[in-house]
Parts: sequence; C-alpha cells; structure tokens
Amino acid sequence: MSHQIAPILAQRHTVVLTNLRGYGGSAKPVVGAGHTEYSKRARVADQVAVMASFGFDTFAAVGHDRDARVVHRMCLDHPAWVRRAAVLDIVPTRHVFPTVDTAFGVAISRPCGSFGLP
Repeated sequence: MSHQIAPILAQRHTVVLTNLRGYGGSAKPVVGAGHTEYSKRARVADQVAVMASFGFDTFAAVGHDRDARVVHRMCLDHPAWVRRAAVLDIVPTRHVFPTVDTAFGVAISRPCGSFGLP
C-alpha cells in the first residue's frame, strides 16, 4: 500500500520507506532465547537508526497494521524523535494486550475457510 501513497506524499515531503525487520527483503536475524530480535523495540531501533543515518533527528511516522504497532512503540520510546504519528488499522494496544490470549492467536491464524468465510 505504501508504494501507492509514497509518490503523492513525496511531492511535498521527504519520504523514507523501509521494510520492518523480518518482512520483505529486510534482514532476518536468527531468533535467540529471549526472542527480542523481532520485538517492537528492536524494530523501532532499526527505524530510528535508518532515520538518523539520513540525518533526521525528528520526523513524522506513519504505520499501517503491524507497522502501526511499531510506530506506537516508537512514540513511547522516542517521543523527542517523533513530531507527528499516524497509526492506521489497529485495535488500540492498551485494549489488545490485556484481552488477547493464546486461543485468540490460534483462531486468527487459521485460514479464512476455518471461519466459514470465502
């Protein structure tokens, strides 16, 4: 989706598009005992490092779905870096973490047909 919006935004803004660690053509570190390599904080650190490498010490961040959770974590961990943020298509994090359990995770990982959906 970003590749469709980026050219429009780039007419008036600098746009930096990245893949989150583990997605697309990005690096896929081996998972250690603590599974921290794919944590939101590890992914935030990647994104902040990318922006710093381009010379940005503040920026606006936009995320959709899983990217939105990373943007949300970025706002919490690096509020001085994030001037503005948009998180799209997520259930609020403060609702998800206390209410989602293993049964929910297993249920949503089933193919759509398991729910009687086309």
